[in-house]
Amino acid sequence: MLRLIFWVIKWGGFALLILILAHTVEWKGRTVSDQLRVSLAKARTTDEYRELRNWTDRFIEGKPRQGTGRRGGNSSAQEIAPNEREKLKQLLRELQDD
Repeated sequence: MLRLIFWVIKWGGFALLILILAHTVEWKGRTVSDQLRVSLAKARTTDEYRELRNWTDRFIEGKPRQGTGRRGGNSSAQEIAPNEREKLKQLLRELQDD
């Protein structure tokens, strides 16, 4: 058990060290973190990225998506009844007046 705890602490410390170094070490006038961000942004415009994106969309197409995220989920399941909607609007107006 102690070996597992030591292993987690060791790798957690290593990951923390890498994050700190990526934000402090400069390379070509920018931090390593900024270099990675720019490189990934450029990679998104390549044909390989689009092809991979299309492949994953086709792969996931037949499976129901899990989690709602920002897009919501099934809109019919999240539909709000009109009377509840009015109550919410009234509550928001009261909160804004206060």
